[in-house]
Amino acid sequence: MGFTKFVLAIIRKLRSVLLLCITISLLFYYTFENEIDILNSYAENEYLPSIKKELTDEPGPLSGSNFDSKMDPSNNHALLEEVEAPPTPVKSKNKEINLADPITLKEKNKYFPLLLSEPKNDPTLPFNLNDHSIALNNENDLSLLTYKEHYPVLLENPLPAISLRDNKIPLASIQVNKFEDGGALHSTIKNDIKKLFIQSWDQENLIELARKNKEKRWPIKLIDSLDTLYMMDQQTQFQVALDVICDTDFRIPPKNVDLVHIPDLSTRVLGGLISAYELSQNQTLLVKAKHVADFILRAFDTPNRLPILDYSWKSPFNNRFPYTNTTMEDLTKMSLELTRLSQLTHQDKYFDAVYRVFESISSSVEDFHIESLFPVRVDASGCQLLTTKEISSGAHQKNSKIMKSIDESLKFIHCYQTGKILPQRGENQKHNVAELTTIDQPFYDSLVKLFHQLNQHDILNLYETTTVPNDPNKNKDTIIEKNTLHGQNKRSTGMTTSFNSKTLFQNAIAKLQDYLIFQPLLPEITSNVSLISSLYAKGTFAPTTNELDVEMLRTFSMDTKLCSLGSTLSMGSKIFADTSVEKQSLDKLAGTLTKSCFEIYKLFNGAMPREFSLDPCLNSENGCQFDREGKIDDISKGLYKGDGDRLFNTESSGSNDLRVKVADDKEKKHKNKIHDSELAGDDKMTKLYTFVKDEKYNGITLINSDEIDMQNGKWRNDDEQPLWVNKMRSKRILSPEIIESVFYRYRTTGDQEWRNMGQDILALIMKNVQLNGVGAKGMWKISELKDSSDDRFSDRRALPSSWFSQTLKYLYLLFSDSDDFHLDDFIFTAGGHLIRREVSVKTNL
Repeated sequence: MGFTKFVLAIIRKLRSVLLLCITISLLFYYTFENEIDILNSYAENEYLPSIKKELTDEPGPLSGSNFDSKMDPSNNHALLEEVEAPPTPVKSKNKEINLADPITLKEKNKYFPLLLSEPKNDPTLPFNLNDHSIALNNENDLSLLTYKEHYPVLLENPLPAISLRDNKIPLASIQVNKFEDGGALHSTIKNDIKKLFIQSWDQENLIELARKNKEKRWPIKLIDSLDTLYMMDQQTQFQVALDVICDTDFRIPPKNVDLVHIPDLSTRVLGGLISAYELSQNQTLLVKAKHVADFILRAFDTPNRLPILDYSWKSPFNNRFPYTNTTMEDLTKMSLELTRLSQLTHQDKYFDAVYRVFESISSSVEDFHIESLFPVRVDASGCQLLTTKEISSGAHQKNSKIMKSIDESLKFIHCYQTGKILPQRGENQKHNVAELTTIDQPFYDSLVKLFHQLNQHDILNLYETTTVPNDPNKNKDTIIEKNTLHGQNKRSTGMTTSFNSKTLFQNAIAKLQDYLIFQPLLPEITSNVSLISSLYAKGTFAPTTNELDVEMLRTFSMDTKLCSLGSTLSMGSKIFADTSVEKQSLDKLAGTLTKSCFEIYKLFNGAMPREFSLDPCLNSENGCQFDREGKIDDISKGLYKGDGDRLFNTESSGSNDLRVKVADDKEKKHKNKIHDSELAGDDKMTKLYTFVKDEKYNGITLINSDEIDMQNGKWRNDDEQPLWVNKMRSKRILSPEIIESVFYRYRTTGDQEWRNMGQDILALIMKNVQLNGVGAKGMWKISELKDSSDDRFSDRRALPSSWFSQTLKYLYLLFSDSDDFHLDDFIFTAGGHLIRREVSVKTNL
């Protein structure tokens, strides 16, 4: 007892001294850390701290405000000017560094990221990665399991709490309560679909394949079908599959896998594991999902925190930017899965990855030729390269956003990090390239479903005040049409300075209706068929008039994946429509596009091409009936010129005689008072949209007279291709896109016609499956049509994973009780997997 009192007395006397020592120690520690950070920054930029003569104060091309103005893509003037070509490598006074030497490259890549266009152009591919001097230490799994980030997140963006939502705005409801047929299940049809699933499951033998290939690959198809297995009450098979999955290590892929496609891993494996967990509540599945997600986050370890979609996870040269040639749709496919995992684990790091992708996209909307419509391929690196002149002026030393990097030629370059997603540039960045543009269904589908998942927290506006419903007459710009193709005036929603998910969605649909939708010429006219074309857009900026001349050339080619847009629009009409008129308009468009896809589906007898090109109907008042003799005559005259290459692959934008003016789209300010900062005038740019004249013939499709047999009126190379189809890719009979939209239409409208349509689709599937898989003694196997152009489907015996995870699932749910997996309780991901909502709301409609 006396000893304790003695110790306490000593502590009381030395308390102030101890506190001072601790404070000094902490001060010394953080000072030392700061010195290390400064030295590391010098190393990363190859600058040495030294006393040297200051650069001249004379403003250079990238000095001061001019620098930020020119390099920031929000300044459309700078983006659309012809700029000086990127620099040729400047020879150093010292010995030139040989980055072609893998040992040297590995060392330099610690500090300078690689800037590559796509995986096939990776200059490190020829290197022998088994060479111990350059390879990662692959002798044990520990070296691959541990990963140290190059660009760690210092402050994660938190997942919005449901309790913070403004309760004055009611939660939107997706599914209706009243169904024409009562919403009851159709037991006979459900049993037929279940039998089809069981036959497919037994045929694929997924469990045995997973066990056999355990050391070679992950059981992706097994995971992808796990929730459908549970949904169809196959509990025994589910438990066996669960045992296989629980015995699989998902922390890293098998060693023989070099390149991992991150979107596929996210939608199929991560989505499948989370969905199976949501249904079964098996905690092991959640642990496995975390392992997969933690590996996925490695691909986000880039300077701008956007993912490397094709990830070389074992490469020792793993300090990289995202690819400059990236598919836009893949950037957001994983958003629902990662967000849900943050909700389940209460770890913000997964949602933070999603937020940063959407933040980059939202800041880039106005940097493309047609606002709110993104090109199919974009530059995800966010890099703008400095020119030789800019480097020689010392601009690279004056701005912290400039990072020294290594290009595909293994030369040093300097990249200005814009923090945005950029349009792709032409060779040497000298001229703009034509952007192949269409409605990015996966992005807008994620946008709508995230808004629903987060209970109307807007991922594009999380840290701003809650938005009120938009005034439909606010921020709208009149489109003045002259010599229009359609002979009618249009209105286009202009982008506002700050926008949210709702305005972005509404703007995209407005552009879709103005520029992308067309009516085709068809052999049978049963209804008003409207399809979605892609288009090429190229902009030329005129500084003297502050105008951007955007030339547009529609391809009249539709990707079948866009048939799922009906599901997105059906949800959007419930979530993003401010008025009953807007709601009816979106709902009508969703119905029209879904029915149109179904009509085309029937014309192809259920064997739908992945992509097809048709002739447009230029005068719908006279009917859109296909004229066989007229088509043959047009081809024989050589009218199908395919002038797209001449218009868009030249330095000039094309001849004026081939263009017709569509619109003057000028952004205006709606303000009653001019502030001091605006006295210089409105510097907003006017956009002039023009379509190509006679686009039916001047489009991308070039057809020569020798491609057709004039006498028989058939294509020479493919006599199964109908004459009313100009081009088409391989056919599919098991694809999910149409049935997905039909399912959503039924659940959001309650109309019985959608179930009737689903029955027709199921009948066509069964007919084609039996014809395609006919065998001896009347037996048949389920298989997809053979496609020699795609290695993934070259083996007709293998079924696509989407057959289990989406097609059969949507068919099954269409004829289930309407309360099963209610759309206000569950959200379907891009891969067809289920995730729960935190708040359950039923509609009062």
